[in-house]
Amino acid sequence: MVMRLEHQAGDKLLVDFAGTTVPVIASGTGTVSQAQIFVATLGCSHYTLC
Repeated sequence: MVMRLEHQAGDKLLVDFAGTTVPVIASGTGTVSQAQIFVATLGCSHYTLC
């Protein structure tokens, strides 16, 4: 099955967080922090930002 979605340019920005957190290590101190990966896609152009 296929569901076609019609979007007008600039009308929608689809956002989500991708998967689990990832470790980020500070180069100066070695401190480990957790970060989430943010993903956004423009509905009409399918241009994706992470």
